[in-house]
Amino acid sequence: MNKTGQESPRVNERLIMFLKNPLEGKVKTRLIPHLGAAGAATLQREMAIYIAGWMRAAALCRVARASIYHAGGSRAEMGRLLGEHFDFQPQAEGHLGVRLLRAFEESFARGDERVLIIGADCPTLRAGVLIRALDHLAERDVVIVPASDGGYCLIGMRRLVPQLLEGIPWGTGEVLAKSVEILKRDDIPYALLETHRDVDTPEDLMVWQEAYENYPVPKSNS
Repeated sequence: MNKTGQESPRVNERLIMFLKNPLEGKVKTRLIPHLGAAGAATLQREMAIYIAGWMRAAALCRVARASIYHAGGSRAEMGRLLGEHFDFQPQAEGHLGVRLLRAFEESFARGDERVLIIGADCPTLRAGVLIRALDHLAERDVVIVPASDGGYCLIGMRRLVPQLLEGIPWGTGEVLAKSVEILKRDDIPYALLETHRDVDTPEDLMVWQEAYENYPVPKSNS
């Protein structure tokens, strides 16, 4: 409800997860010496299912759209892995910045007004975090959830900010610092939420184990 007592118009929101097809030997390569190729692929599949479940829970709460942008694999394969509750789209070709830019462009072109993109590596991005991130986009153009390795595990926008996805040293520990530098330089209103931890190394596996054991995804038949 707004200040006049009338129901506020619903804002079109979209939650997107970027997912690489979890094939043996192609995902979580830094964990292969510890888990083996099959074990690393299984971990990626399990985390993708888990994170997608929390994303769907947030989407249901907000009456938002939920999409999976996949790199490799077919729509049918992704549907079998994650269920048919999502809109499936192939990722664009190019480096991460290009792929993020295209996903934001497509979402805004479809009428979405607040868009979040997450990866399939951070199991602590549960529904509450996603909802808080969407709330921040009511007042700010950009929201970011930093990752402990110097990158970020969530980026959201309420308008396209292309310079934030260009000239970034992807895959390094400078991603977050460079992103904040651009936001400050261009005087773009933004919010940084609490730092989370991706699961990339053997030391990170405790994050996944704690999330999986203590925070099961809510069941929903809708």
